[in-house]
Order: sequence, then C-alpha cells, then structure tokens
Amino acid sequence: MKGILSLITIKPKNHCFSGGGNLSFSILIVLFTLFNFQGFCLNPDKKPKTFVVTIDPGHGGKDPGATGKKTVEKKLTLAIGLKVGHYIESMMDNVKVVYTRSTDVFIPLDERANIANQNRSDLFISIHVDGFKSSTPKGTSSFVMGTSKTSVNFDLVKRENRVITLEDNYQEKYENFDPNDPASYIKFNLYQSVNLKQSLLFATLVQDELRVKAQRVDRGVSQEPFMVLWRTTMPSVLVETGFISNPQEEEFLITENGQNIIATSIFTAIRKYRQDLDDSDEDKAGISTARQSDSFAQERLNRIIEAERIRTEQFQTEKDTARPGSLESKGTPVKVNVENKNSTPKAGEIEFRIQILASTRPLAPSAPDFKGRKGFEAIKLDGYYKYMTRPVKTYPEALALRKELSTLFKGAFIVAFKGGIRVPLNEAVGE
Repeated sequence: MKGILSLITIKPKNHCFSGGGNLSFSILIVLFTLFNFQGFCLNPDKKPKTFVVTIDPGHGGKDPGATGKKTVEKKLTLAIGLKVGHYIESMMDNVKVVYTRSTDVFIPLDERANIANQNRSDLFISIHVDGFKSSTPKGTSSFVMGTSKTSVNFDLVKRENRVITLEDNYQEKYENFDPNDPASYIKFNLYQSVNLKQSLLFATLVQDELRVKAQRVDRGVSQEPFMVLWRTTMPSVLVETGFISNPQEEEFLITENGQNIIATSIFTAIRKYRQDLDDSDEDKAGISTARQSDSFAQERLNRIIEAERIRTEQFQTEKDTARPGSLESKGTPVKVNVENKNSTPKAGEIEFRIQILASTRPLAPSAPDFKGRKGFEAIKLDGYYKYMTRPVKTYPEALALRKELSTLFKGAFIVAFKGGIRVPLNEAVGE
C-alpha cells in the first residue's frame, strides 16, 4: 500500500494528480487500481479566452455626422475604424474584431451597443470626428459614460445623441429621452458602471498615444452621457479623433498617413490595455517576455504603416507622371543622407532608385527582409531608414528594375533624386 501511495502527487497550480509524492486518499487508490490510473486533473488548464474588440465607426448612411469643407465625419470614422481593425487582426493573437459597420450604412445607437453585447465584447471603441462653429478648436478627446460637473461638452453630447431622432420609434426605444433637453439627462445622474475604472484606464491610454505618437493636442478624458455608451456591458470609450471644422486637422485626417497615425495610436492603446490585463496574471519572467515580444510587434506594425504610405505615394506619383500637364514640384525637396553610397551625384544630375522597404531602425545586410538580395543602400528620410537600390540614370531603366524587384518586393516603387536631393518623380521624368 505504501508503494502505491508514493506514486501519487498533487500539482498545486492546476490541481493535477500524477506520479510521485504522498497522498492518502482512498478514493484515488481505488481509481488507480480499477482503471490503471496514470494521472487526472480536477481543473485542467483551459484555452485562453479570445479577447473581443468591437469597433464602432460613428455615423454612416443617412447620418453624415459633422461636415467639413472637404469631407464628412462618417467617411473618416469608417476609414480609421477599418485600419484599427486591420492592425489588431495583423498584430495581435487570440483577438476577434467585431465592427458595428464596415460599410456606409446607418446603424441605430442602441443596435451598436447590442452588437457589442451580443458578441460578449471585452472592449467597445466608438470612433468619431468633432466639429464646431469656429475653425479654431483642435485636438482629440476621449469620453466614458457618465455625467460631468460642467456643461463644456454639452453641445457635443447633444450633437452625437441627436442621431437617435433619425431612428424609428426613438422616443419609445429611449424612454422618451430628448437629446436637446437638459432635463432628460437627469436620469444619468445616478448612473454608475462596474466598468468605469477600466473605461477610464483605456481612455487614458488612448489619449496618451494620441498625444505622444500622433502629436495631437490632448483635450483630455471626460465623463459624458453619450447614448452609444449607455447600454454597453463592457469597458467602453468614445474617441473624438480631431476637428473636421479645423482646416489643418481636416487636411490631416483625410490623408492616408494621418489616418494611419490615428489608427496606430488607438491600436497601440488597445494592445497596452490588453497587456495590462494579461500582466495581472503573469509572473515577472512572463511579463518581461511579453514586453520584449511587444517591441517586435510594434516594429512590424511600423513597417505595415510605412508600406501603406509607400503604396499611396507610389500611386500618386505615377498618376501625376501620366498627366503631361501636372509636372510641377510638390512640396519642398529634402536633402537626404545616404549611407554606404559609392558615388556622389553631380549638381543637377538626375538619378532614379527603387525603394523596397522602410524601417524605424537600421537593418543588417543579412536581414531576412532583403530576401537574399544584396547591394541596397539606406537613406535616412522622414524618420525612417529607407532601403533603396543603387541609382540608375534613366527612367526606363528604373521601370525595368522595379519590374524585376516587384516579384520579391510587392511594394517596390521608383524614387527620384536631383543632385542628391529627393524630388517628385513627375518633376524628374519631365526634365
């Protein structure tokens, strides 16, 4: 009997019984004898729960949202929301992305909350663009459900909540709530959410990223009675990504690069928020490993963003080149610093290169990014190390070289230099 008992132990972390140690439970002896017992678990490790994020691009369909001189809010929120979702799916493991809308359609406010609730979401993010009568206000804000002590944001709250008047039977659905009547908001005075702390945490992370990464003016985090947040059952935040009424901010938000920067900031906040949740259950070694992996994930994200910017730039320059009447220079030429360059161009000399990739840090010549090809030169420009071929003298040579490289580097495109200064491709081709 003693020999049998010595084969049985308890693993304290998962309460599994297996060979080794001492345990004088007669029931285990019976199981061992009858079923040739090798080990069993009372609470076996479960597969980690999928982290569900619901992205809510504000407005849509018959509801354009705020209106600027060049675009409307619903187009910007959809573009940014889809980018955030793309980054999540590309860069995070065991995460499911749910969209309240992925096309230009109208979704009632209560249905947006229902979508998040039905999918048992862990986080709800409603993306918006602010608007004002004056063109002066600028910056980003994040809001959680609640009531503020001041009415500084009341015009914004009324404008966002007024969307419910476009819905059928909205008075019945929202318990006779009138978005324009301050008295209707009294019902929210007693509102308390079990998710308030986590909502405030995530909203703060968003604002930190928008201030640091996107370099936007930080208008802070506030509690306001937004209907879209009212019925959600998880941490929820409404993000105003800028002012469409401000010409400079509208210009930034309509560009691919501007949308990438905003989307990256929101994505990074999501990743940090989830990491904070995971860290609470990890030991120190696990946290260290997770943070190290986090840095590599961020580097990959930076490359995705730069690749998207490159594709946009390539499309625009080639489109301009194809139009004979559009050969004027765009923007101020930038002097570049070329590393490992074998020759110095003569003043006024035109050169063409093929850019294959960009990175926020230098890459070793043996890096897998180069796919076994050698001879690329790093050019420091716009805060990136941009890797390009050695120069060729004519545009047809550049076209042939790009065609060759495109089989390995799908985002490869032509870049022009004049006397060592980068110039628009259309300007170089026109000379």
